[in-house]
Amino acid sequence: MYYEIIFVTLRNIKTSKNVNIKDLSLKIYNTKEIDNYRDYNPTDPYLLARIFTFLANNYNLDQMGFIDFGAGKGRVITYAYNYNFNFNFNFKKIIGIEFAEELFKESITNLAGLSDNKTPPTLIHMDATLFDIRDELNVFYFFNPFIGDVIKEVLKNIDKSYLSKQRDLLIV
Repeated sequence: MYYEIIFVTLRNIKTSKNVNIKDLSLKIYNTKEIDNYRDYNPTDPYLLARIFTFLANNYNLDQMGFIDFGAGKGRVITYAYNYNFNFNFNFKKIIGIEFAEELFKESITNLAGLSDNKTPPTLIHMDATLFDIRDELNVFYFFNPFIGDVIKEVLKNIDKSYLSKQRDLLIV
């Protein structure tokens, strides 16, 4: 709980509250069943700190692009863009994909306060299965946003991108 309070206070964002998928107005693009999509549950800030510390210690992040599938309210995107107490994360590109309009709008609000000289994150409101994986993306973040046919299709798209340009890929 301590990490949660520090996280949202320092970043002035509202990403803590879980959201049931059935409470969202959704446009299902490529799938027939809502059961392929999961509730919004934010990633624990302590876990984010561990993940990004590992990435910063082991990879040259300014040469890597980061994408959060099921970006929700923008918590992980904010973390990828900002810095924590020990590291400055400088991904060359940061993208968040969110298909629920309400969550997408909240992510826009939460990221509105980001300002410095870095390139701002790109937030995209669309079904993840339709997103064309660009060659500049290397780090693929999933916090249980979807299952079944949706995850299979997204992984196929990642594979297709890799085959068009082989590079180091990390799936988190």
